[in-house]
Amino acid sequence: MTKKEAIRRYRALYRELSSIILDWDPYELYRQGELDDEFSEEVSRLLAALPNVSSEDAAIDAVRKVFAESFSEHDFPRSSCVEVGRRVFSWWKSQK
Repeated sequence: MTKKEAIRRYRALYRELSSIILDWDPYELYRQGELDDEFSEEVSRLLAALPNVSSEDAAIDAVRKVFAESFSEHDFPRSSCVEVGRRVFSWWKSQK
């Protein structure tokens, strides 16, 4: 894969993962008209973690870890990340 192809692939993965996270919208910022890149750092960090994710549980934990580190442990218990973690894992599995 060339550098240009790798960049194009990363951008496509980023957009798709960002769409999943924005649909989840844990603070309802996107729905309230805030910027659509509100979670850009978290999407980048989550995307970087996904190559090491091999199960649904690991995806849920990755989502929780990224968002708890960025915001607060209190706002992101594991239970609040189950649905989105499952969606992320299903999507990630389809990328291989």
